[in-house]
Amino acid sequence: MKKQNGRQAGRAWRLCAAACALALGLMLPAYAAGDSLVVEDFEGFTVGQRADDSLIRNPDQIIGEFVPSITGDDGVSLKVTSDRVQAHVGVGIRPAVWDWSQYGAVQYYIQTTTPEGSEGFNIKPTFEEGGPDWEWYLIAQFSPVYYRAEGDAEWTETVVGEGYSFWLPTDFKGYLQIPLENFVWASQNGDYQFNLGNVYSFCLEVDGLGPDTPFYIDDVTLLKEVNLEVEEAPVTAPETTVTPATDTESEPTEETPTESPTESPTEAATTAPTAQGGEDGSGGVSPAVVVIIVVALLAVGAGAVVAIRLLILKKKEK
Repeated sequence: MKKQNGRQAGRAWRLCAAACALALGLMLPAYAAGDSLVVEDFEGFTVGQRADDSLIRNPDQIIGEFVPSITGDDGVSLKVTSDRVQAHVGVGIRPAVWDWSQYGAVQYYIQTTTPEGSEGFNIKPTFEEGGPDWEWYLIAQFSPVYYRAEGDAEWTETVVGEGYSFWLPTDFKGYLQIPLENFVWASQNGDYQFNLGNVYSFCLEVDGLGPDTPFYIDDVTLLKEVNLEVEEAPVTAPETTVTPATDTESEPTEETPTESPTESPTEAATTAPTAQGGEDGSGGVSPAVVVIIVVALLAVGAGAVVAIRLLILKKKEK
């Protein structure tokens, strides 16, 4: 009888260990996967360091140098210029992460310098798939893209125009989000389907890059899906000041209207709706994660029942 109880006790221990392992295995992926992944934030580079061809796709056309972060953190940002004014050139970067297949959008933090005479800033995103054919892909015409200037409370939606590019406001500084869908094949051979699991490089083609018209980029981040949530800044009570009365009447100031770019995308920019989640898409808990956590808790409960059964068997054995 004692031998039988011993076998049952051993079996109970194995069941308990298996239940705990199952719970741990279910709970870890729910938090390890995350809703965002930093592709490139230039960590490890220092101010004044030059970027070489291990990072920049076309160093023969552009010059990359690291400068203090344009986002305000303690890191660095990539400043891109050229030794001459380029009518149109690509800012091509090889990401540290090639597999983008689990994500639905890519977000950049950029700062532009609008060329003289232009009333907007034109950007054409392209993506390159790795070997053997090294295919190039463009964002399809009329696909939505989103931007939000630093300090703005809302995102703005615009669309990719007939030239596979879109317009940003003059001297734009802020966030840009591009959905990772609706690609157009740009090469002349190979597969028509863009493989997001093999992203060799991404490129933002710009106009007028030169010695005095730099382009800055930082915090390239993959998001599970387009995320237009804006974190609200903490509200502080305004200070009350007393202004002495005067007899002099102030004259009203005349506001000068802002002109829109002479060339615009096919569809007008509109304010995009907000979605759940934080600035980087990490806010909120998806239903899938909730289900996984519930299953994990059930598994832990089963392990507890088995442990109680084990204690009973041990008492009988005594």
